[in-house]
Amino acid sequence: MVFAVNSAYMAYPDCDYYVSCDGTNTVRRHWELIADGRCRLFLHGAGGYQPRALDRVGIDPARVFWFGRRSKMTQRNMTPDDEKTIVGTNSVHVAVHIAYLMGCSPIILLGMDCSWEDSKLHFYDWTGGNPVVLPDDPLNAAHARPVVANGPDDHQQPDLEYWRRMARRNPHVPILNASGGCLEAFPRIQMSDLPTYSRMGKEQTDG
Repeated sequence: MVFAVNSAYMAYPDCDYYVSCDGTNTVRRHWELIADGRCRLFLHGAGGYQPRALDRVGIDPARVFWFGRRSKMTQRNMTPDDEKTIVGTNSVHVAVHIAYLMGCSPIILLGMDCSWEDSKLHFYDWTGGNPVVLPDDPLNAAHARPVVANGPDDHQQPDLEYWRRMARRNPHVPILNASGGCLEAFPRIQMSDLPTYSRMGKEQTDG
């Protein structure tokens, strides 16, 4: 199974599941693309913009699973009977918990490098696909602005620390890191070590 988180959908439009905890992601281009896709969506129920955005772009509500998160960020333990997800510093932490609850093993991180290079932070900084569009939509008035990476953002160090603590609390969850960068909390593997599939029109990893 392939899970795309937030704007990573732009790179993996044929993913099986899309995960987002961020209501402001409704201002991004990938919501327009998701409407024409086939994936199921896991959305945090507290994302205030999301229900209206579903109607605006025509996403079938039947494709959506609404989930709730725990009340405290320190509650990082994962068990098979969890009814709410962890609260991470980014949506990928939650996506890992959802993948675990769905029985994925191992869980492979791809693109979670927690790094920046040449003032570039996100994959779309290299591809030129800035995810913020629809500036004339009144729903986006408070959020429609370019995303500019000019150094380590304020998530980088908290993200790394959260991954470390998440790994220590959940040694029973097999998480592997196929990303580059500075994330060191999980065993590293190379893309060439993984089975491949061509569902996306080019070879990608299955996991």
